[in-house]
Amino acid sequence: MPDKKQTSRKEQSKVASESNRDNPVSKKWWKYLLESLMLFIAVALGFLSDNLREQFVDRKKEKQYILSMLEDLKQDTLSIRQNIDFWQARIKGIDSLRHFLKPPLNPENGVTLYRLLWKMYDFTDLKYHDETIQQLKSGNFGLLKNQHVVTELVNYDLLIHNQYYYIEQSTRDQYIYLRHLQHELVDANNFTISSDWTFKPDLSFHFFIKNDADKIFNYTNELFNYKHFASVLIVNDKNLLQTASKLIYLIHKEYPKLVN
Repeated sequence: MPDKKQTSRKEQSKVASESNRDNPVSKKWWKYLLESLMLFIAVALGFLSDNLREQFVDRKKEKQYILSMLEDLKQDTLSIRQNIDFWQARIKGIDSLRHFLKPPLNPENGVTLYRLLWKMYDFTDLKYHDETIQQLKSGNFGLLKNQHVVTELVNYDLLIHNQYYYIEQSTRDQYIYLRHLQHELVDANNFTISSDWTFKPDLSFHFFIKNDADKIFNYTNELFNYKHFASVLIVNDKNLLQTASKLIYLIHKEYPKLVN
């Protein structure tokens, strides 16, 4: 017969083994470590996925802003060139007008004179295409990772707002003053002849409402000042055109994969 003590030990060992199997605390330590590691990996992958998704969205927005800014700059260069053409033509018109205003006035130049006077009513402002840069200034500059491009964009915008607009406004002020002087001199009824090259004025033709030599001289003198403002504006137009062109080159250089 089996020894009672030996049987008792076997039964106790069996009970203890079954108890350990049912008790979670008795799980091996590496199983807990594995579960913790799997949980950590799942959380980390979640964060990584969100981060990659956010980076993808940001890079997509950056590309959109860069392409949009590039198009704005191209439109700016077109506007600046048109501005230069306008003001160069305006200077030629001023020179011609001052020539025909020299006394004594020749009635035979009446049509030409009034055509030149009529053109003095024209004025042009620079069309600044700033839609994209305004969006960037509203808190989106951080999407552009190239700080050199960001710096040059900011400088370009400041150049227009702090310098160019000031000169343009000064030119406009002179233009408005000239219009005031012109209204005091010019008979608006005579503008109808500016488009009629068949008109042949005689000696009875009146160039001005009042043939005031002092007012005519003052007007001619202010035309010269207007020419000066126009010349300064052209210099700034050319400087702005160079700046915009360099910025376009810089964007192509720094973002070749986006713009090429």
